[in-house]
Amino acid sequence: MTLEKLKQEVLDEAEKQARAITAETEREKEKILGEARTKAKAVVEENRRHGEARAKEMAVELKASALLQAKRIESEAKEEAVESVLHETKRELEEIAKSGHYEKIFDSLAAQAIRALGEKEFLLKANAKDKKLAAKHGRVGEAIGTIGGVIAAKADGSIQINNTFEALLEENEEKLKQKAFEHLFGRQGESAQTHAKRAGGTKEKSKASRTAKKTKRK
Repeated sequence: MTLEKLKQEVLDEAEKQARAITAETEREKEKILGEARTKAKAVVEENRRHGEARAKEMAVELKASALLQAKRIESEAKEEAVESVLHETKRELEEIAKSGHYEKIFDSLAAQAIRALGEKEFLLKANAKDKKLAAKHGRVGEAIGTIGGVIAAKADGSIQINNTFEALLEENEEKLKQKAFEHLFGRQGESAQTHAKRAGGTKEKSKASRTAKKTKRK
């Protein structure tokens, strides 16, 4: 075998091996790429599923939040409507205090307060306009700020019966609210007090009573 022929055989063998290596490399590359594509597809699919699940969760959360907000707004609106009835009631009391039959109402409130106090010596407190009306029933003290009505108090001020319009309105506030709520929105559903608590809470008010109330001496 000539040197030239031997050289050609070596080159052919080398080329053959090179082609084999290249083919193996391509196969390995395709295998790796195929695995990568499969993993990538799996990752995308997993993320899509998680994305859809999270999107559904967010939709539920948003719906729940919207419902809560809607209920809060509804509750506040109802409470505001009930409060407007109380304001209207107070305005009506102001009109009554200016009316022709107010004197009879005042006399009745004064008599009730004096009777409930049960004292021979007492002092009556009323607004400046009503001091003359109060004077018919007993000794009158300094004028007080009130729409109408009267306070009967012991001479030393230790006990007093508050029969002012404001005290009577405050004493009956919850009943008035309940009636107003039922009138406006029906008897079914939550009470006016429950709505008041949901709408920001009601103030705990001391009951202004028409019964005897002890006060500190100054």
